[in-house]
Amino acid sequence: MGITVYYTDFKAGVLKKTGGTLDLALDQEGFFKVQTPKGPRYTRNGNFRLNTDKNW
Repeated sequence: MGITVYYTDFKAGVLKKTGGTLDLALDQEGFFKVQTPKGPRYTRNGNFRLNTDKNW
């Protein structure tokens, strides 16, 4: 039986243009706070879209 180590790398990757008018990028530490049906969540994914009600 060995030891399992889990590691999450939050370093910023290479910034690139996506063409998405609502796409954002983080070039430093931090997270976007997004509201979900289960309450607020935090993400580094800046691929945002509007739903049919024009909400994020």
